[in-house]
Amino acid sequence: MFFYITLHAITPHALEDNPHDLFDRRAELYQTWVLTQLEDAENLDSSAKWGRQGFSTRHAPDGATSFRKPDEDKPGERVRVIDPQITFALPEKLTKRTYRFDAHYWESDNGNATKKVRALFADPTLRYMVKAWEAASEDHDKARKHLLEWIDDNWKNIAEGLVAYAVPAAGGVVSRYNILELVEAIVKLAASGADDYHQHHRFIFQIIQDGDAPKWRVISPSGDNGTAFKKGYGTQKVVETVRADAGDTRYDVEWRFRLLES
Repeated sequence: MFFYITLHAITPHALEDNPHDLFDRRAELYQTWVLTQLEDAENLDSSAKWGRQGFSTRHAPDGATSFRKPDEDKPGERVRVIDPQITFALPEKLTKRTYRFDAHYWESDNGNATKKVRALFADPTLRYMVKAWEAASEDHDKARKHLLEWIDDNWKNIAEGLVAYAVPAAGGVVSRYNILELVEAIVKLAASGADDYHQHHRFIFQIIQDGDAPKWRVISPSGDNGTAFKKGYGTQKVVETVRADAGDTRYDVEWRFRLLES
């Protein structure tokens, strides 16, 4: 049994780009993501000791998917993206599993900044953060300082292999500590860079074994989905809106979640 997640398409309604480039009529968008398994299925904000992370690979490591700015009399172009794509295996026998999926949206303005953001969301970075956390005796400030030093020394090397890092090993990162705080530290560090950070969406999906077939649901950020479980294998589509730049940037993202038998 496999779970498959993909950003299927983006439809822009308004886009604010670099104000110093008067002739630029397009914006370059990319995404990063973090996936964690929540330990307590009854508590959607509970701790997690397993995680994966990655990013969209189109025009990586320093580029992104380009979108035309919509005009008042012309709607934005809906672009099929199919990126990022995340697949992970589920155990053959399970009772109940709950996962948290955080999608982060960015505009690429500077090549090195984009490479650094992607490097922070590469799987080796999460692995290093876990080691730094343990070495610092769970001292958040010390671990963050170690990560800053490490990423300054290693982001160029990571960038050379970013596309390979985009799909982490199936096993993900495992820690005896709650890694959610470490994940938040990575996100804050990335958002402090030169690239324009737009917003993030948090999805919760639950899978429960129900007789011979599983049942599952996706709880979306807006709450428009996930009110009922879907039985068996199939697809759930969720459309959410990203808003940034005081409303001058607004676009719809269509995510698709699939539960596959094999």
